Amino acid sequence: MTRLREQIIGLNEFLTAIYKSETRLSNLLENCGFDSEQIKLIRGQYLEQFTVSFVEKLERRIAKFSDGERLQTILFRRFGLDGNPPETLQSIGERLGISRERIRQLEKRALRLCRHKANLQLSESDLRESAQVYMDKTEGN
Repeated sequence: MTRLREQIIGLNEFLTAIYKSETRLSNLLENCGFDSEQIKLIRGQYLEQFTVSFVEKLERRIAKFSDGERLQTILFRRFGLDGNPPETLQSIGERLGISRERIRQLEKRALRLCRHKANLQLSESDLRESAQVYMDKTEGN
């Protein structure tokens, strides 16, 4: 599986965990006001750049949390947001030198922080901003 595919699958699973219901990037783009033609354009021409841009913004946002670097590492490895296959609690724990149970607790905390209304709004703003860059490029052509 390609890195991009791993990231997209991971993002969709991450978004589902955050919103507590089946959520995909395309759903969020719709909710942010992009129409189906614009979403098709992003998927067809700009999917990799759009995904990389959004994941980088997400990474920076999570890193701002208290203990953010560790939380970001856990979320990115658990969901495959780094483009690698998702890792188990055990393997992340071994990598970070802490127990599987502690990783589970930290993952739960990180997801709770991401679910906070202000963080959801900021993430949706990041998504809209990432997509708008490619809409502007298309309009400029």
